[in-house]
Amino acid sequence: MNKIYTLAVILIISVCFLHATETRIGALGSENQFIMDDSNIFRYPSALERFVERGIVEYGLHPYADSLAYFSLLKEIGRLGNIGLVFGKTGIPALPTTSSQTLVVQPDALITLLYSLRIKESVSVGISTGYGTAVIQDDEEGTANDMTNESNVSAATASLSYFLGEQEHLVELSGGAQKYDFTYSLGDNFSFTNDNKMSTNFDGRFFYLVNDYVSLIPFFSYSTLDLSSKEMVSSVQTAVQRLTTSTKAGLGINIIPFDENKVFIGVLYNHVTYEQSTTTYDTTVSKTSFPAFIASLESDIKSWLTVRAGMNKSLIMNELRSENGITSVLTNKTAPLNLNLGLRLKCGSLEVDAILHEDIPFTHGFLMSGTENPIFTRISATYLF
Repeated sequence: MNKIYTLAVILIISVCFLHATETRIGALGSENQFIMDDSNIFRYPSALERFVERGIVEYGLHPYADSLAYFSLLKEIGRLGNIGLVFGKTGIPALPTTSSQTLVVQPDALITLLYSLRIKESVSVGISTGYGTAVIQDDEEGTANDMTNESNVSAATASLSYFLGEQEHLVELSGGAQKYDFTYSLGDNFSFTNDNKMSTNFDGRFFYLVNDYVSLIPFFSYSTLDLSSKEMVSSVQTAVQRLTTSTKAGLGINIIPFDENKVFIGVLYNHVTYEQSTTTYDTTVSKTSFPAFIASLESDIKSWLTVRAGMNKSLIMNELRSENGITSVLTNKTAPLNLNLGLRLKCGSLEVDAILHEDIPFTHGFLMSGTENPIFTRISATYLF
């Protein structure tokens, strides 16, 4: 009942204040690189000009959503360009679940500013910057284990959109950097702080319009996340390197056989490597997903109702290597299949999107089966100005 009440409150707030972003993409297979959607603005700020004049409230139930709740306001300001304000969207990689770094408080109170400008008929540029912070302190008088836990993140991204062939084809490129600062101390015997190294990301995609019905979209993505730190235990300091690198590439196909139906197909390669090392040991964990297939359908049933279905099927290879005088390799394979169903309701300028819990088609909710899973795992509302 509490979950239902919470969702009702979110919808009421949405009507009072303010297109679905992550909700729509989640229902279509959780990959927005080959789909035109307003969630593109976080990867390519230059895309902002195509998705202005709207306000967005996004809400997700834990643990089904990374950004639990955030608010976006996207506005055109005439010849000066376009601006966006996003409050509360995390978008921060979780700190590694190894070592004591899991104690760091997550900096999730984020504010992101976006700006885009059409500098030529065929060229748009965009930038975004964001900052988030979190602080927890326990300075109880008379105790020896006073605790200080602080973290913050600052980020910036720049992108370019270039239209070819009378704006039929589109090339988008972006690059960004993030800096994470965190400190944790517990009394005088244990503390650690990061090395203030820069993390980076690069993205690109090409929308090639084959004809009025089919588009091809090759894309790539590369990122690094450096959370290396110095840890102090009983006056002994240890430098720990923690580096995550991610490489993704793929080809998407957009098919529009009829105006009311859209089909999205994609094949992807995704490789993630996490390296942790000190002067005495090295550990490498890698995850390779190839091939990964995404197929989804978006259909307008009525003028006020759109239904969505998405499938994500992949072959995943996990590998663990550790070297501390002994070399060991542990591998395993999995082939998960994820299915998603979603819908959109439209009433005038208000659009409400939702993703159904994956068990709902089988359990039919609490009244039918007694299963207490939520009906929706993510819901969002967009008000178009």
